[in-house]
Amino acid sequence: MEERAAAKNTTNVYRLQNLTCASCAAKFEKNVQHIEGVVDAKVNFGASKLSVTGQTTINDLEKAGAFDGIKVFSDKSPKETVSVPFWKAHANVILSVLLLAAGWMLGEQHGEGHLLSIAAYALSIAAGGYTLFTAGLKNLFRLQFDMKTLMTIAIIGAAIIGEWGEGATVVILFAISEALERYSMEKARKSISSLMDIAPKEAPIRRNGHEITMHVDEIEVGDIMIIKPGQKIAMDGIVESGRSSVNQAAITG
Repeated sequence: MEERAAAKNTTNVYRLQNLTCASCAAKFEKNVQHIEGVVDAKVNFGASKLSVTGQTTINDLEKAGAFDGIKVFSDKSPKETVSVPFWKAHANVILSVLLLAAGWMLGEQHGEGHLLSIAAYALSIAAGGYTLFTAGLKNLFRLQFDMKTLMTIAIIGAAIIGEWGEGATVVILFAISEALERYSMEKARKSISSLMDIAPKEAPIRRNGHEITMHVDEIEVGDIMIIKPGQKIAMDGIVESGRSSVNQAAITG
C-alpha cells in the first residue's frame, strides 16, 4: 500500500517536441490530467516541458497530444537534435504558395471562375491547411472554439461563396504565422536550454549550522545557499542577508 501511495505521488518531468502554441499546451495539459492514474499535470510552454504527478506511460502521453503531433521524451534521456532542412520542414507551405500562384495565373488566363483555377486554389487550401482542418473540424464537432476552429469556419465560408483565392491566401498566411511562431519559440527554448546547461550543478549550503556542498537536486526549501562574489547563482531564492549586484546579461542580453 505504501509503495502504491508513493508511486501515485511521484512527479516525473518530460521533454516535449512539436508543441506549437499556448492554446495547444493548455489543451494537452487538460488531456493529460484526464489520463487514468494521473493526479496532476502541468505544462511549461516556454521550456516545452511536462510535469506529471502519478502513474502513466509515454505512449499514453503521446496519445493525449496526438491532436498536435506532440512527441514526449523522458527528461533523463539524452537530448537528440535533428536538423531538418527548411524546405522539408515547411514543404506544405511552399507547395501551397506554388498552387496559389498557379491558381492566380490560371484565373488571369481563363477567368476567376474557371474550373482549373478553382482546382488549383482548392489544392492550395488542402496542402497548406490539412493540419488546420483536421484540428478545426474535430474541435467544431466537440463545440470547442479556438483559433483553428474559427479559421476552418472562415475558409469553408470563403469556399461556399466562391472566394477560393481569398480562402487559399488566408490558409497560407495562417501557415506562415504558425511557422514563424514555431521558429521563434524554438529559438527561445534553445536559449533557455543553453542557460540551463551552464547553470551550476552544485551549490554551497548552510544547513543545521554546517556549510556543505551538495547537488542542486538535493537542495530543499528552507536551505540557505551561500553565494560568493563572482559565483553563478544555482537556484532561485530570497536574499536573507548581504547585498550585491548580479550580472543578468546571460538572460537579458
